[in-house]
Amino acid sequence: MSDVFFGYSILNYFVSIRSDFLNNLFIIITDLGSMQLYLILFSFFFLIFEDRITLKLLTLLIISYLTNSILKNIFKFPRPDEKIVKPIYTESGGGYGFPSGHSQNSTVLWIGLYLTFRKNYLMIISIVLITLISISRLYLGLHFLFDVVGGIFIGLLILLFCFKYMDKFIEKLLSLNFGIILIVSIILLLSSFFIKEFSLILNSFSGILIGVNLSKNFNYVKLDFKKVLYRIFICYSIFFCLIFLIKITNLNFIYFFIGLWITYFSRLIFRKIGI
Repeated sequence: MSDVFFGYSILNYFVSIRSDFLNNLFIIITDLGSMQLYLILFSFFFLIFEDRITLKLLTLLIISYLTNSILKNIFKFPRPDEKIVKPIYTESGGGYGFPSGHSQNSTVLWIGLYLTFRKNYLMIISIVLITLISISRLYLGLHFLFDVVGGIFIGLLILLFCFKYMDKFIEKLLSLNFGIILIVSIILLLSSFFIKEFSLILNSFSGILIGVNLSKNFNYVKLDFKKVLYRIFICYSIFFCLIFLIKITNLNFIYFFIGLWITYFSRLIFRKIGI
């Protein structure tokens, strides 16, 4: 019981410092750990990195997301009681509380990015973002301290046990023929209709798999700043049109076309116009 009270004492502190400015600020920060934001981020990664690097990080994030959902349903620890701590921005988190998906996924992605490139500034960025995203979950009253610390710890465990095997896995994935990729993508698409919680991941990843396979023979282009800007403008112009289409139609299978656009059709255009 003392742990519960200690958890609520921390949350009550954050409640005591709430203001309109901080509310809006921490909503923005917590969205930095959302799957929708990660889709935008990975679209950028596909623009500037080689596919094996982006697929490696994406696969780690998917493993984290699935692991988090499984663990939540195993432990079934509740989120903070709304009668004790009024939550803010509840649409950013539902179901059980432990471990925090935002903390876990941000740990896997950002520490994974650091481990990929081994740049000190990436470690600093990683620590800052993981800390801010985790604090945002406490400020918004959506998780206990135990949830976010547990999420960070589990994220580190995923990296410890999975990161070193990802290169071999991605090599095998990229070597698969188109027929197998197509079958896997169809299975993912069909699964999305039955597992609504994972529809964004299943649909977008199925499109990404097909797109990466179709474009794997495209030569990798070394980009300068000007080419990056051109690519960003072209890619995100269609990307956000598709996102808007999802908002007004509520058809999640459009995420499949987003995955296909960022990994194949946009690259086809880049290739044609020489960027």
